[in-house]
Amino acid sequence: LDQYKGKDVLHEGFMMPIDPIYSWERISATARKKIRKAKSNRDITIKRVDGSKKDILDFRTIWFDPNDDTIPEILDPEEIMYMAYLKDELIGGLILTPTGTNLYTHNLGSSLIGKKLNITYLLLWHALEDLKDSQYKFIDVGVSYRPNLYAFFKNWKVITYPVIFKPPFI
Repeated sequence: LDQYKGKDVLHEGFMMPIDPIYSWERISATARKKIRKAKSNRDITIKRVDGSKKDILDFRTIWFDPNDDTIPEILDPEEIMYMAYLKDELIGGLILTPTGTNLYTHNLGSSLIGKKLNITYLLLWHALEDLKDSQYKFIDVGVSYRPNLYAFFKNWKVITYPVIFKPPFI
């Protein structure tokens, strides 16, 4: 008999324990450098918000697709949302969705200014530090077909897990 020739793609997903001391030593040097640089900017503030209709509408202004139907109109009470500001200007946002004791990085985005200031790195790290005493154990940063997004996710490689994808349609 001929051997089965699979067309599936084996990939790795990345997650971090919500333990700042443990995870800091294990994330990439690139991530640590970008976090330190963003933290040094005294004009940046990060706020945890409710995920109200207004919060979501504001987040859509910095999301790559303002009409993305994967973003809800309002967050469920157990979901967690952070917004990052440069003075009073929204430059980044993060939505975490609970799945058991894990938090899945549902949406993480920034404006062009936020990208230059490494705000996505700071948002993820801020969430990890802010949630260290919560009931959650891990932040699942994710996995992607897109090489640039996958490279970003790989910076958070503390724990890996296998993911089997169907081949991309493109």
